[in-house]
Amino acid sequence: MTVKINADTSHGLKLESDTSGAIDFQSAGVTKASLDASGNLTANSFVGSGASLTALPSAQLTGALPAIDGSSLTGVGGGGLAVISAVNEYNASANTTSYSFTGFDSSYDNYYVIIHGISQQGDGDLQMRFLDDGSALTNSDYRQTTLGLTHNNSEKRITTDAADKFTLVEQQKGGDKDPMNGFMYFNNPAGGRWDSDSNDSKGQISPSFVYQIGGEGSNGTSRIAQGHGYINDTQANTCNGFQLIFAGGTGASKINMTIYGVVRA
Repeated sequence: MTVKINADTSHGLKLESDTSGAIDFQSAGVTKASLDASGNLTANSFVGSGASLTALPSAQLTGALPAIDGSSLTGVGGGGLAVISAVNEYNASANTTSYSFTGFDSSYDNYYVIIHGISQQGDGDLQMRFLDDGSALTNSDYRQTTLGLTHNNSEKRITTDAADKFTLVEQQKGGDKDPMNGFMYFNNPAGGRWDSDSNDSKGQISPSFVYQIGGEGSNGTSRIAQGHGYINDTQANTCNGFQLIFAGGTGASKINMTIYGVVRA
């Protein structure tokens, strides 16, 4: 037996009492919730914000997770990606000869850049430099090895040990019809993090990157370039970004990229 509190639809409130210490909450004689003598509450369902609920068993949680702010989480293992910048610039009447991103900092180990599309006004090369506090590094210590391939298996190599910039791809077709696309991955494998301006126990590490970029060549054929480059005698922890240089005609009319920060596991 239990104490019963019944909201009867015909006779109003009805009470039944005993000494069990338990209570049933009823509607029209049907129990909707129960409270036992130990204070445990059982019900068909619970409705409300749940703001004060604690110690919920993870196995009992189902459904979609809400958006949360994880900035205060600690002790969470594993690496991950975070969107740092989404670049979407288009101006067919005022082309730009370069684009600089200065968001590399000590918050992330590496940076991943997806190039959704770059269109130049005329045929020409796509080039790149590293930045130190926003200024392009122009010393002739850029070292690069790149292999290019066209649709008919013709190969093109770009190699240098003493250039003042990287040439990512040569003589891409100008115009908006077939923009260049691909990715760049900026790697600081073991040294102090980007733009920290100090060394850690791993010592001095050169800034480096790998990339793949494809598009239509100036001769109207498909081509792709894959390569790796670094700056000799330069430390990644002094660099805070990269500069793309658009050598085709009067520059780029479209620049569409997403830049991610990467934390190693």
